[in-house]
Amino acid sequence: MSSGLTIIPNITIHPAQILTWNEYHFAKPRARHKYLSTSEEEVLAAPEKFIKSSRKANYLVSKNAKKKLNRAIDYLLLMSNQKTFKEIYTGRSQQFRVAFITLTLPSNQIHSDNEIKNKCLNSFLIELKKVYKVRNYVWRSEKQGNGNIHFHILVGKFIPHQELKDRWNRIVNKLGYVDRYRESQKNWHRKGFRVRKRLIQTWPESKQKEAYIRGSKYQWNSPNSTDIHSIKKIHNIKNYISKYITKNEDKYLRYIRTNLVLENKLKVENVADNKNKLCFKKRSLSLKIRRLKKKYSNSGRIWGCNTQLSNISGARTVLDTPISSELEYIDNTFHPNSFSDTYFSITYIDFAMLNSGRTPVLLRLFSLYLFRQFNFSLQSELAA
Repeated sequence: MSSGLTIIPNITIHPAQILTWNEYHFAKPRARHKYLSTSEEEVLAAPEKFIKSSRKANYLVSKNAKKKLNRAIDYLLLMSNQKTFKEIYTGRSQQFRVAFITLTLPSNQIHSDNEIKNKCLNSFLIELKKVYKVRNYVWRSEKQGNGNIHFHILVGKFIPHQELKDRWNRIVNKLGYVDRYRESQKNWHRKGFRVRKRLIQTWPESKQKEAYIRGSKYQWNSPNSTDIHSIKKIHNIKNYISKYITKNEDKYLRYIRTNLVLENKLKVENVADNKNKLCFKKRSLSLKIRRLKKKYSNSGRIWGCNTQLSNISGARTVLDTPISSELEYIDNTFHPNSFSDTYFSITYIDFAMLNSGRTPVLLRLFSLYLFRQFNFSLQSELAA
């Protein structure tokens, strides 16, 4: 039998994009050459290399990780439709979709990043799943300006702020962070209210006085270590969240780009001391980059999500005539942005395009994938 090549067109559907690509099959496997063989040493070294390359980027999220992070957010937002809840104190009805939570340490960090993640963040996520039935979540760790680690968490459940704060404070106090906060505050205000002058620009005296009254009322046992960001008026939630949780590294990369431009400018300047200027600039840039790395260094995993969101593959099938017709309809009707390469093409969509009523095959394929992967019924949500 003669060897031959078979090309099978495929399609993968996600909430914000549709990927089409070709799968190549050979009738006969090609002969392996000696220079392609893997040595025993390389095979034994592979697991160690894989472990060292897992999501431990110190402080920067790679391009590939950003794609995975944004895709996880896409799915979480899709499965978090608008809900209504009543406020406990006012009784008013409020619209709610997702909660974007920030968790901070009440006092200066004295444990390693990994210890806080293992003993505090992990316990908090376990309680969210058990108590509030949170199924899908995405988290990201960052460093604050004071060197403390903090966490951003996106969930599709409503959690009262006071309950959230009490739960996080109880968990971090296993490592003594609330106790140290209480002692610090009592010592600072031992003679009554005292203004923190170095914070006056970002924290006015009136606000400091309010915090003092509130803190002393609870004997400094309830530090304001949590925040729930309001995203009611934000149109593009995914972009807002993605930019918010990568703002430190964006600042870092902007700084490097700016200094590289200045460095290139020095190279082309026709001045006598150009070489000395360039060497000084390089030393200065290297020093500042090292300081930024130290400031924002974040050991261990810097982001994560629940198992189902981490194993996203999308709704995949063979590209046939009915599906091709529906893709053509989307392209001609909505004119979405797209990108094409030799081996694949990407169409950037909005989920409303699949739910237009004119793409039943694509919608059914994607609905079946959501049910298999997340046990989530898209039809029932759309009906509601």
